[in-house]
Amino acid sequence: MLCLQEPGSSPGPGEREWTAMGGRAWAWAWSVLCVGLIACGAPGGGPGTDEGREALHAHVSRIEEEPGAPRWSWYAGGPDDAELNRVAHDRDGSIVALGNFEDFLTPRPGDTGGPITGTGQRSLLVARFSPEGRRLWTRVFNATSTESVTGEVFSSALALDGAGNIYIAGFHEGVLDFGHGPIPSGAFLVKLDCTGRPLWSTGLLGSGDLQFERLLVDEGELIAAGTVSGTVDLGGGPLTAPDRRGVLAKFTTGGALRWALLDPEGRDSYLGLAVDTDENLYVSGADAFPAPPFLLKVSPKGTILWSRSLVGATGELRDVAVCGDRVVIAGSIQGSFIFRGQTIPSPFGGVVAAYTRKGQERWAKIVGTNAHSVATDGRGGVVLGGNYRPGDDLGRGPEAGDPAGNNLYVAKFDYGDGALRWVRTFLSDGAFAIDLAVRKDGSSTAVGAFMSHVDLGEGRIDYPSSYDHPFILELAP
Repeated sequence: MLCLQEPGSSPGPGEREWTAMGGRAWAWAWSVLCVGLIACGAPGGGPGTDEGREALHAHVSRIEEEPGAPRWSWYAGGPDDAELNRVAHDRDGSIVALGNFEDFLTPRPGDTGGPITGTGQRSLLVARFSPEGRRLWTRVFNATSTESVTGEVFSSALALDGAGNIYIAGFHEGVLDFGHGPIPSGAFLVKLDCTGRPLWSTGLLGSGDLQFERLLVDEGELIAAGTVSGTVDLGGGPLTAPDRRGVLAKFTTGGALRWALLDPEGRDSYLGLAVDTDENLYVSGADAFPAPPFLLKVSPKGTILWSRSLVGATGELRDVAVCGDRVVIAGSIQGSFIFRGQTIPSPFGGVVAAYTRKGQERWAKIVGTNAHSVATDGRGGVVLGGNYRPGDDLGRGPEAGDPAGNNLYVAKFDYGDGALRWVRTFLSDGAFAIDLAVRKDGSSTAVGAFMSHVDLGEGRIDYPSSYDHPFILELAP
């Protein structure tokens, strides 16, 4: 299926970056051209249309952007808890966001997509946005209650393939039907096309509990990482974990199981997932207290090649990303650990650390109170999202913040040596940047939730409730 996307901001083939006087002269000339096109219009689907004006205005405004500057934000309010917990970009730069809500959501002023309506029970929400922040479509999926359970759907993982198809993992209570027959309570996988229409769905059944935390698509295969306890069937027969264990599985993009790996040493949870150019997988996670959080390298056929851990610390490594020869982990820990022969103290805080693809230690930092997500931009940049308290040093000295809550940060580091490139902070009484994605041009998108107030770069947003409210935040490279 061919999907027509909104005009993107990513450089096209043959484009290049310009610096010094040449860059400024090019920027001035391009600005004049854009202003002329916007003013004069154009026939058909050109710059004279609303879509063309949107893209051109966005391009002009970005010429003099500061690194990491907020471009736009989207948020919504409602009478119940709601969040966006996963985000991904397609190859044209559009954004797909995944989350949950219950009754209804009223989007921010200026959103033209209308209200988002649920059933009053936990529902799955998936939406596509243009690179400039316009909501293109929204899909809501619900489960039906039975006599014994209330129908609820929880999303947990998201991935896109090169054609813009969408893969979602989650779990539910009640009966869930994406149009391919009812799925009883438990974990599920579903594939949507780029317009949000379900293509296939499958229940991952059994008497045990399964939750996939991360999905990715690589070389035509779907890979999932998560946690299982008890007995489940991923499509190859019963798989039994005698206790809570990390699980890694590879499927075809049609949902057929290739192989599955239960952690052989009983490690508790697989939370982060990444792949390198040789199709090797990297899994970060957490183990039962007092074991340290860990990083694994796994072959394309499911063999663990090496493992590393932050010995001396406890906590979880929630995400992992690969950039060139660097494997970067992010999470929240307590306790000091040894890295490259040095003690990294951490009474309690976020951590970001880099290894080589051979598992050699390179650099590590304590950043804020936690680090929820990490991604790389293909230009040697590592983008990190998390929370901080007033007075925390994110790399440029003590930061100001709301004294009562979880303030947000998004920061970019050099993947080679960990040097800080830029950091942006966003004040809130209780907000979480749960996930982020980075385009090849270096621009990034963060999603999460906030409570009664937050400033996402356009001024303070207030909601008179203690419920969580979903947000999207777009930042410059």
